[in-house]
Amino acid sequence: MNEGLDILNKINWFLKPIANFVWFLFSNPTGQLLLFAGFAAFLILPAFDAVRVRTLNMKAASNFGSGRISIFEKIYVFISAVAKNFTKIVSNAPTLLVSLLLLLLVVGMSKGIDGINKFAENQKRIKELTTVIKQLDQRYKVAEVTITDRNPKSDTTKLSIRFFDNSLNQYLDKKQDLILRGGIIYFDAMILNFDYSEITGNEKKNLVLPYRIFTNAIPPNKGIALNIKDEKGIPYIYKRNNKEVYGMEIEEYNSCLQEFASYLTDEEAARKAGIRNYNGGNAVHTFSQVKTGQKFTIWVEQTGGLVIKESEDF
Repeated sequence: MNEGLDILNKINWFLKPIANFVWFLFSNPTGQLLLFAGFAAFLILPAFDAVRVRTLNMKAASNFGSGRISIFEKIYVFISAVAKNFTKIVSNAPTLLVSLLLLLLVVGMSKGIDGINKFAENQKRIKELTTVIKQLDQRYKVAEVTITDRNPKSDTTKLSIRFFDNSLNQYLDKKQDLILRGGIIYFDAMILNFDYSEITGNEKKNLVLPYRIFTNAIPPNKGIALNIKDEKGIPYIYKRNNKEVYGMEIEEYNSCLQEFASYLTDEEAARKAGIRNYNGGNAVHTFSQVKTGQKFTIWVEQTGGLVIKESEDF
């Protein structure tokens, strides 16, 4: 199949510029204006030339005095030349029609090859994304949360979050330290639902990504964003090392992860890919009141649920 696509692409290398130009002329307002201007020029310019030639001939004939011709004769010559050129177009209509059909055939062939390429690329993309989904279809660790200070008088909670990088199989040294109002901590998550996506067929798959934190004193819409992604925009919880990635190169895997990450924040793009994108609505709290020194571990389950418990419970 790849050899066939290569041959078609080589053919399209020649056809595409012609097809694009023809498509521009007939579908774009500017192209249509150029087409009309060219048609008008074909009719009118020879008419002006006919008037000029008639005038010169008159001047060359000494027996016609000054050699001037009247305005009415100029109009007659002009209209006669236009009519003659129009007659040429009509008489050559079959040839022009065949030429137009050939040009449209070129456009159709080029568009058809583009469609085949797009289909092949889409199938390759679906295969890659399906492979990625299979590798993420498991229970994975997200972060560890430590309550560094809980002050009931001021109703504030200080906490430190360490995120788990699955490619390194360890928590990152860099922490996210926060001071929040309230004593009940909530973590909210984005969800990619593949229930009706061609990526996973008829299987129900969900990808979950905790993305913000709020409390009983801070509403969800004013929650604080979690530092869940690396500098390339890839969530730490989805990252894998070379040995864990199968069926594709690590570069392809990371590229797919970036695409998934974009779906989490771009509902329109997710919908076009056949994926339901849910922002929020999966809030999970710790306990009724947190205490200084408590540690909690956040996990995402294979079923797509978000779980948070004290660290020793895991």
